[in-house]
Amino acid sequence: MSLTVYNDGDEPLSYEEALHTYLQVGDAEQSQVCGLEGTDYLDTVLDGDPRCNQGNEPVTFQGMVDRIYYSADTLELRDPVLQRTIIVSKQGAAQTVVWNPGEQAGNAIGDLSDGEWRGFVCVEAVNNRDCAVIVPPHDSHTLQQTLSVKH
Repeated sequence: MSLTVYNDGDEPLSYEEALHTYLQVGDAEQSQVCGLEGTDYLDTVLDGDPRCNQGNEPVTFQGMVDRIYYSADTLELRDPVLQRTIIVSKQGAAQTVVWNPGEQAGNAIGDLSDGEWRGFVCVEAVNNRDCAVIVPPHDSHTLQQTLSVKH
């Protein structure tokens, strides 16, 4: 997937972008994202969106997770239930969003049935907030994300 924005104006263009990928998993609570260990992130679940650090463990999904990681690294979404790993690689992204609404918020989302929140995890290539893209006049920027699966 890729998104290319071309600035045909005479002034710099500033914008935020994200490739919203909902990745199917067997059970979000048993899945984990590897490759973000030691990375700083903004925790948008907490008041004030404090900057935190992931520490040395993978990202897991016990309750709502909504984080903006300062990482463009290639990641692995490990899914033991479906016995596969989804590789997420990015180009043109300064950040990665990792999201799952968890049980309480997931069951409250109007277009999801109870329990459907367990069936997906979002791992998204993004540039937002302090990493918004600035495209010079008559230039372009491409945000790209490639997904692959290994069993």
